[in-house]
Amino acid sequence: MAQPKARDSIRVYVSLDQRLRAHQATIEKALGSLGIETDGYSPGGYAEPMDDASRRGADRADALISIVDGTAWTGYDERGLSWLEMIAFSRQSKPIFAVWFTSDTSPNSKVVESHRSWVEALNRLPVRPVDLTTSSVEALMASLVARLRQHFSLAAPTSSSESGPKAAETGAPFDPLRLAWRLVADGKAPFDSLLHLDKVVVDDALKRFETDRKETPSGSRAARLARAERLLAEKQPGRAPSPLWLAWARRTLAPNVDALLEWAKSESGAQSTANARPSHEKA
Repeated sequence: MAQPKARDSIRVYVSLDQRLRAHQATIEKALGSLGIETDGYSPGGYAEPMDDASRRGADRADALISIVDGTAWTGYDERGLSWLEMIAFSRQSKPIFAVWFTSDTSPNSKVVESHRSWVEALNRLPVRPVDLTTSSVEALMASLVARLRQHFSLAAPTSSSESGPKAAETGAPFDPLRLAWRLVADGKAPFDSLLHLDKVVVDDALKRFETDRKETPSGSRAARLARAERLLAEKQPGRAPSPLWLAWARRTLAPNVDALLEWAKSESGAQSTANARPSHEKA
């Protein structure tokens, strides 16, 4: 079986009730703010059988968002596309975010009963999805963005996918993960350094980068690191670390990231870094 093509972004398949298609642009914009690609927007005239279309959707994407119009929902057709999509994603153990969208917030017995039936249907899936109930598109996207950020360990939405976290938001002028990735991509650090973010390796890579540019180090270490990240981004147009790796690294390497940021701010960091070198590397 052919392996799916490697991607540098998270892709979410959106299964959108036909009656909610007017909100498509809003959904795309909100997910795009996280650097997430969107796919799907079914139902929509597939030329292939629906079970094949569902499997292809699950193969292409990392998660499914399935949104139903609660005011008109009468149950899942288990031979229908929406149900087959959830089956396909759950069989691949990919996350499903099932959304009950209704503007009717009154304790209407019909709506309440329909919602109960919807939850019972979700419980029959091989993998229990995250279910959300919302009454406005703004609340819908706020909930989805929060859940997706939590699940994929994504940074807060920014105006540019190339920039790291803003200094005003994080207290740091650079993103250690993006900088480490760019140093590796530029050949200044070994690939396996992305697995531990060691400050000695980062320091050596920074010095090699500055030497190649025939620059004399000046300014604080944090400023030098931030400048290197910016210059490398300019040198590598159209290239960026995979959000999937960033999501893994932000979760798994959080202590290393924190230590690197503290080292960057430390006045005595240069001396401690030198002391950390193996004895055979010292002059």
